[in-house]
Amino acid sequence: MQLDLDGEQTELLLRIVRSYLSDLRMEIAGTEAPEWLRSGKHEEEVVRGIIAALERLDGPVP
Repeated sequence: MQLDLDGEQTELLLRIVRSYLSDLRMEIAGTEAPEWLRSGKHEEEVVRGIIAALERLDGPVP
């Protein structure tokens, strides 16, 4: 799949995904359920990959 975004759209999407990652980390830290912990950690890795891909398109955003 290919998604064409301009710089402003990429920047906004990065902020949204980073916010989601922050929320996800809080959920992971607050869980004791082993299944959800594994699933959450995997999802965190996927989200980090999305962020890395977006940063390559737009350059690193602090």
